[in-house]
Amino acid sequence: MEKEYRKDRAKSRKRTRIITLGKVHTVVGTGHIVVSIEERKIALRRLIGTRAYKSENKSELGFVVDVIGNIEKPYAIIKPYSRDSLDSIRPGDQVYIVIKERPRGHSKSSKKIHRRG
Repeated sequence: MEKEYRKDRAKSRKRTRIITLGKVHTVVGTGHIVVSIEERKIALRRLIGTRAYKSENKSELGFVVDVIGNIEKPYAIIKPYSRDSLDSIRPGDQVYIVIKERPRGHSKSSKKIHRRG
């Protein structure tokens, strides 16, 4: 009983949030989508590997393979899951991502170092 409770509790701690990544800048000839990142509160290094969606109702577009550009104006490179999804993408369309939020007070930087002595 106690183990089941712990599993349920651990699952409830993982919260996800849909946020706007930015607008489609262009579609490259290789099939990749370049998105200008508008959300400044995202850690750019955490974006790589994140799934991207065409709309808030989660119609999947692809996943982020790279982040390019400078700090003031970064761009995300998205590799689409299929060529069919490229037909419906136009410059200026919004792209969304789902991020997993860490529970408060449990970040890597908040761990206390205990010294013996």
